[in-house]
Amino acid sequence: PKALPPMRDGAYGLDSAVRSDWMEFERLVEILIDTTPTANLVAAMNLVTGPPLGGVPTREWAWTKDLRDEIRDRVAGSAVALARRHHSAKKFSAAIDIARKGLWYDNARQDLWQIGMQAALDGHDKEMFKSLRSQYLSAVAGSDRDPAVLDLTKQAG
Repeated sequence: PKALPPMRDGAYGLDSAVRSDWMEFERLVEILIDTTPTANLVAAMNLVTGPPLGGVPTREWAWTKDLRDEIRDRVAGSAVALARRHHSAKKFSAAIDIARKGLWYDNARQDLWQIGMQAALDGHDKEMFKSLRSQYLSAVAGSDRDPAVLDLTKQAG
């Protein structure tokens, strides 16, 4: 068997029968994330098992920069939408889990920190709130902190 797929139009391409988790994620999540059915968001976020292209340093696969950026934005955006839906349904633990998955992809997203900490507070999970608060204060530089999220960190956990 050949080590590489056949070259077409000057590029290597996989057979259309080969599907990646990213391809499935994109199939499930609509262009406007907020219009995606909750069941699709749940299925898409179940595909998220770690950081994007985990274990491969960005400098090693520099050609993946645009793809990494796209994955980061889409996964984090989907996490925000699903975590908010879980929070609204009072599924606080699920909201925390999804917010944390989103943070694997973009730990600068203030909305993910906010929904995660708020869900921990509303779900009376003091240890998780303290953990998220500590992680937020370590991960996000003081000058980059959103005032509303910073106020949230000052609540008793």
